[in-house]
Formats: sequence, C-alpha cells, structure tokens
Amino acid sequence: MGEEDRRAELISTFIKVFCRYGIDKTTTKKLAEEANLSEAGLYVYFKNKEDILLKCVEWHVRCVKSDIDRMMRGFCFMPEAFIRAVYVYTKSMLHQNRFIFQVLTHPHYSEITKNLRYVMFNSVKETAAEKLKAHMSRETAIAVTLLLNSTLNNYILTQDEDGFETQVRFLLKIFQNE
Repeated sequence: MGEEDRRAELISTFIKVFCRYGIDKTTTKKLAEEANLSEAGLYVYFKNKEDILLKCVEWHVRCVKSDIDRMMRGFCFMPEAFIRAVYVYTKSMLHQNRFIFQVLTHPHYSEITKNLRYVMFNSVKETAAEKLKAHMSRETAIAVTLLLNSTLNNYILTQDEDGFETQVRFLLKIFQNE
C-alpha cells in the first residue's frame, strides 16, 4: 500500500473517530489508537490535529464533489431524479456531513477551513451552472444550486423529512417554470 493510499485509509478512519467522539473530545492519542498507530507514527503522516482535521475536510469535500458531479452527469435531464439521488446520498452520509459541519462552525477550526469553504462553494456553483445551462439561465441555475445546498444543509442539521419535501417541491417548480 502506497503512502497516499495509507493516508486516505487513515483519513477515513479519523472521520469515523471524530463522528463518534466529537472534535474536541478526540485526541491525537485516540486517533492513533483507532488507526493502530503509535502517536509518533501518526506524525509521520500528519503535522498535528489541525492538519488531520483539514485533511479530513478536504478529502470529504473531494469525495462529495466527485459523487455529486457524477450524479449531475447522470441525471442532468431529470431534475427530480437528481434531487432525489442527492438527497439519498446526503442521508447515507449524515454522520460525515455533521462532522464537517462541526469543523466548519467550530470557533477555532472554522478559521483553518475558510479558504477551502470558498473554493468548494464556488466550484459547486460553477459546476451546477455549467451542467444546468441547457435547462435554465446561468443565474437561475446558480440560485437553484444554492437553494438545493440550503435544503440539504437544513436536512443534515434537522433531519426534517417534511421540510425537505416542501423545499424539493418548490425547487421542482422552479425547474418546471424556467
């Protein structure tokens, strides 16, 4: 196994550990134990806990973006199917997404992820505008993307199925009227 593969395996393990214990209660010692490493071995791959958190968020964002792009290519002509696929995907990743929210809103760690948030947000916006341009104007495509993002974020935080359904019906009306 190469170093990059090992790092990816560690990151996947670390996300599970952070989800189980929370950001503040997860120590580098706990991360090392769960990954079957010594604490010194952990520092072969990562500088410190902040570096681990940043790498976890970066990895998660790359995976989600790749998966959403794939769904967008597969369902770009079927808005309802796309929204449903993204919803099912979001639901399957609920714990990981909540972990990411914890990092992004944490008083200390949110600062180290600020640039990543901007890059991620702009990338999603531009990808959606490009994929949806056959169906709607660029401005509407960006607005729909932002509304879908907000809808999914609300679901991640509240798990409110009825609220999600109401917001999806609204989004689909936008597609039908455009």
